[in-house]
Amino acid sequence: MEACQNIYLEVTALGLGTVAIGAFYDDEVAKTVGLKHNEKSLCVIPVGVPKHVYRVSKESIARYVEAKRCEKGLCQ
Repeated sequence: MEACQNIYLEVTALGLGTVAIGAFYDDEVAKTVGLKHNEKSLCVIPVGVPKHVYRVSKESIARYVEAKRCEKGLCQ
């Protein structure tokens, strides 16, 4: 599944979106992409333009982490 991780990283770097699909009709995928009898699909990874661009700033991550720390009584 390292290939899947690399695809996720590249897709993100290109500003695109993806999601790995692990449950699918194996025979249909094999027929659609023309797999040979000794080849198998592990996952399907569609790539496209996300409907909404979702970016998180470092500041919002820091606020989230601090809020979670405070919820657990760990903030000063």
